[in-house]
Amino acid sequence: MSIASIKSFPHSGPFTIDGSYAPKQYIVAFLLGISMLVLGVGLMWVVSGVFQDVRRVARIWSSGEAAIGEVVYKGSVRQSKYGFRHYDMTVYFFSSPQQRNNFHAKFTRFIYGPSEGDAMKVRYLLENPNIAVSSWQYESRFQRWGGIIFGGLLSLGLLRYSFLGPRNRLQKLRKLKNLARSGQLVPAKVISNKAVRINKSVHVTINVGLPNINTFEHTFVLGRNDPWFIAGNSMIIVIYSLGGVHVLRKNGYPLKL
Repeated sequence: MSIASIKSFPHSGPFTIDGSYAPKQYIVAFLLGISMLVLGVGLMWVVSGVFQDVRRVARIWSSGEAAIGEVVYKGSVRQSKYGFRHYDMTVYFFSSPQQRNNFHAKFTRFIYGPSEGDAMKVRYLLENPNIAVSSWQYESRFQRWGGIIFGGLLSLGLLRYSFLGPRNRLQKLRKLKNLARSGQLVPAKVISNKAVRINKSVHVTINVGLPNINTFEHTFVLGRNDPWFIAGNSMIIVIYSLGGVHVLRKNGYPLKL
């Protein structure tokens, strides 16, 4: 069968799905699942590290001894364009009049935080004065807890989508196979359209109406995966049955016509 051989609509099947379509969907589903899983696990690992550091800072601050005299620090406070303030410094303090100690402090705060030159306090463990934290780190605990909660929820969402994303794609493939067996090629009316330029591509969203079912939207990249338009771009061809609908590309893809 070819597109040219289809003289009228509706046109009944059964139809054949292009041989390359199903393998592509399996590969995409696999890569989608793996990538979301890796991102989710990686983010969870980062969140766990921040959580452990927040607990460490709180433990040292609550049980530690206050440094005596002036606290001196050297390093950088860098403001990013996304609103984060990155602190990377070495802090020097006295645990006794004759004993000078130091530790490295590296942390991040969001939007607001102390600036270079602001006063800093230090608390340290009596049994090991080089294990210490600064007041700047301790005061950032509420922001960091917010980051932990947000990051934890995001990582759970990624892990959930690592299962749902591939499952939904494979469900669409099964529906298309059912449509190919029992569906019909029918014209659907384009009710409205909206074009948006993203980078160098034009993304077009069309609102489509079919008899006996609600309207639906379909988005495509102009010139790349255009639908099968007829009647001066006022109609598109879809494969349709009571089990669903699938928009065909201008060459009939993913069906082999």
